[in-house]
Amino acid sequence: MRSHRPRLPHREPRHQPYRPKVRAPSKPRSSLMPSGRAQGSRQTLTWPLIIVASIFALFFGVVIALYFAPHPELLFSDGSKAQPDFARTRSLTVGDVTMEVPRPYLAEVEGGMFGPVRRFSLRLPWPYKPQRPVTDDMAGDLTRILAIDVTPGIPSAPARERLSRIYPVYFDGEGEDVGDGLTRYGFRSGTPYQDTVLYVAEPEGSAEPVLISCTVQGESDVPPLCERRIDLSDRTVVTYRFHEDHVGDWREIEATVRELLREYRAAAGSLR
Repeated sequence: MRSHRPRLPHREPRHQPYRPKVRAPSKPRSSLMPSGRAQGSRQTLTWPLIIVASIFALFFGVVIALYFAPHPELLFSDGSKAQPDFARTRSLTVGDVTMEVPRPYLAEVEGGMFGPVRRFSLRLPWPYKPQRPVTDDMAGDLTRILAIDVTPGIPSAPARERLSRIYPVYFDGEGEDVGDGLTRYGFRSGTPYQDTVLYVAEPEGSAEPVLISCTVQGESDVPPLCERRIDLSDRTVVTYRFHEDHVGDWREIEATVRELLREYRAAAGSLR
């Protein structure tokens, strides 16, 4: 026999009232706060600007250092005219020679800092007196200046060889004795030396003559300057210049230049 389960009474399904879903209102985004994409773009632009500014600051610092390092008095000067301090020196190496040079005499330096010194120039008053500076009124008067240039170079032909084999080809006649132990030679027109004259001296006890070449002023405004070259070493050359008015003082000038060079090299420990 089949068992009959009792029937449950029929119930109508209960319908829930419709309730529309309402989203929670989103927080308004502040106009002052950039979006994530905007923040990323701004950061992308900021770093290159920081890098460029850093490079510029570094470059500016290097320029300042290059300008003021050789002359710190320009940076700390109060603008007053200070007395030159001859105890302050600068060590300079040209070729294979190092010198300790008083700063008041140092007129110009080419190179240095991050590379070799190509040349440096000294300006001394003439007549020379130790620790006497070149004053403003002397600077424009070449008759009162002794200039010394130190440059790299190789030794030239010996003075005796130049006097006996090279210059005579261009001489305009015999030399003229002008006193003070000097013989003056002129050069023919159209030669490489036509605008110069050569003074020759034969110092006692020296195997080599002293050769001093001077420009011919003529009708030009170029002052007649004389120069003499000294091969200081196999890699360093010294050339000193003075006005032709002082050519008769050649012994004193030669002795002064050589003594100063010896003194500056000794101060730098470069004297051999």
